[in-house]
Amino acid sequence: MEKSMKSKGAVRRIFGYLLRYRYRIGFGIFLSLIVSLTNLVSLTSFVPIFNAFGSDEKVVLFDIGKDEQKYYEAFLKGENQPIHVSLNARVTKYKILANQEAAEMDNQQLIILLIKFILPVYVIKLFCLTLTIYFIGTAGAYAARDLRMDLYNKFGDLSIGYFAQGRTGYLMSRILNDVQLVSRSLSVEFQEGITNLLYIVTHLALLAMISWEMLIVILLGVPLVMSPVNRIALKVRKAALGQQERLADMMGHLQEIISGIRVIRAFGMEKFEEKRFSVINEKLYLDTYRGHYYHQISPAISELIVTIIAMLFITWGAWKIAAQELDRGLFFAFFLILMFVMRPASQISVMINLVSAAGAAADRIFEVIDIPKENRSLRNVSRFPKFNNSIQFQDVSFRYPEKEQYALQNINFEIHKGQTISLVGYSGGGKSTLVDLLMQF
Repeated sequence: MEKSMKSKGAVRRIFGYLLRYRYRIGFGIFLSLIVSLTNLVSLTSFVPIFNAFGSDEKVVLFDIGKDEQKYYEAFLKGENQPIHVSLNARVTKYKILANQEAAEMDNQQLIILLIKFILPVYVIKLFCLTLTIYFIGTAGAYAARDLRMDLYNKFGDLSIGYFAQGRTGYLMSRILNDVQLVSRSLSVEFQEGITNLLYIVTHLALLAMISWEMLIVILLGVPLVMSPVNRIALKVRKAALGQQERLADMMGHLQEIISGIRVIRAFGMEKFEEKRFSVINEKLYLDTYRGHYYHQISPAISELIVTIIAMLFITWGAWKIAAQELDRGLFFAFFLILMFVMRPASQISVMINLVSAAGAAADRIFEVIDIPKENRSLRNVSRFPKFNNSIQFQDVSFRYPEKEQYALQNINFEIHKGQTISLVGYSGGGKSTLVDLLMQF
């Protein structure tokens, strides 16, 4: 429970970075709405032709209700009408003209006409989608840039003791691997999530207008789809957290090996270090495999459940058409829209897994950012005279605040001015700590 609350807090803070570019995101959402609406227009354009296939009925492009017909006739007689009614009557006029033109065409001519209509609609959709990717994607990239910069600036506030505890690879993993994972979620997944969410909302709204009974039956299957997705998302998050930790361990280990290769060879520790690396590598493999497995199996399970629901829907729709309770055009429109909604719904399940993994990475980033700033007050620091003859250590012991064990204990030696010496010892023996102490003075 505590980890879940912590993750939610990290996600809220990530969105705080995104909100710095709210105008870009807002304009991108507006464009994404246009993308959804133009897609609806293209999917429903063939409804009149579906209704006319297999019958002697004339194609009707636009249905005109009784009230709409009544207001139009009143408009033709010149009666006074409210402005909005008058405007609707003018639109009705063009609907009637379009229906009259369509009545004189055969199905082949109508299909060609609709294709000519749909092509510019798709061009508008493509143009708006491109701008959506640009505005929302760049907002996410800017937010990731700011997060990376804040993390880097935090390094200057960390104590020397923090770096001396073997945290080099850990910090490199945060600024490279973790921020990159969050960056992808902010730029790619966030944009796709907005677009897919608007697809689902607008298309489900139209499905409700066509037949709310059928929509309710379909929505009853949503818990069946989301239940396994949510469970798998938790497993993906756990695997991603383990993978990022193993990457940090590996980067720290490699940094230690590369920088201390001379010492390792001097003491003949090659086999020992190979075993250490093998353990880290095996753990990384297991966590990576689990993450990829759950990530790939999630959409497959969702697709299976959605396919079963679609088959039940087709059976029910065929029965409704046979009973003349639903016309063919609306049924095919409902089916096409439903099939289209399956894709963004499936992608949403994938994005839930990716965002879950990014949430784990965000937790680790903010763990570093939230470390208290080091107190660098110089009031109690001794002032040493100018270096003239030598540097002498007499019974020097040192322990980092976070550790109980001493890094240096009873160190005694003297270095004369102009003399060059080398410090040799195993990794973690205190060589860097000893030099860091000199830097304090």
